[in-house]
Amino acid sequence: MHHDIDIIKERIRVLLPDVKIEQLKVVHPGADDDGLWFFRRDGKKEHLQLESSTYDVPFIVETTASGDCSTAPTIEEAVEAVRRFFSKS
Repeated sequence: MHHDIDIIKERIRVLLPDVKIEQLKVVHPGADDDGLWFFRRDGKKEHLQLESSTYDVPFIVETTASGDCSTAPTIEEAVEAVRRFFSKS
C-alpha cells in the first residue's frame, strides 16, 4: 500500500538525489510511532523532518536550522518545504 510519504520520498529523490531520507527506527515496532522521516545532506548538521503517524498528509514540518514548525497539508507543499530547505543550505 502506498502512502503520501512514499510519493514525497520518490519526488525528493528525483529533485535532490544527494539528500538522504531515513525513517525513525523505533524500539517497539507496531507499538511506537515510527511516522517520522529525517531529510539530511552529508556534511551538514542541519536537517528537516516530516512527521505523520498515518504516513499521509498533513505532515508536520520541522527543521533544526531554525526550529520552525509548520504544517504541509498537501504532498506538493511537503515536497516544496524540503526543496526550499535544501536550496538554502
